Amino acid sequence: MAYWAGWPRQAGDYAQQRIALGAGGYISSFLPAVEARAHAALGDRDATTTALRAAQDAADRYQAADLDELCGVFAFPYCRHAYFSAEAHVLLDPASPEALRAAGAAHVAPAGPQPGPPAHRRPWRATRNIPNVG
Repeated sequence: MAYWAGWPRQAGDYAQQRIALGAGGYISSFLPAVEARAHAALGDRDATTTALRAAQDAADRYQAADLDELCGVFAFPYCRHAYFSAEAHVLLDPASPEALRAAGAAHVAPAGPQPGPPAHRRPWRATRNIPNVG
């Protein structure tokens, strides 16, 4: 909530607490993606890149958690992962190749949750199906 309230520094700090909490499921990739957006809003390229990498690593290691069944605001389907990544890149430099690539990925990301039982869903890897932009 801190990010949307316009408090990016606090949002980054709160998102980093995921490490101590050992968050699992969708939240394990959602929180570092929020952290990346917060760092990008502050103009910190290195911290943004680190947080985006953590979000992708968490998505690659995704294992369903009990809370994933609740979905709601913490569900993190393909399209949200791609959007968060694109926003972070755009906040840093809207004309950069990374921003164009990430925006292209967000544009083609399938909306909604993946089909299949929740135990078999995996967050989408934001580097798939990226059109050649620019």
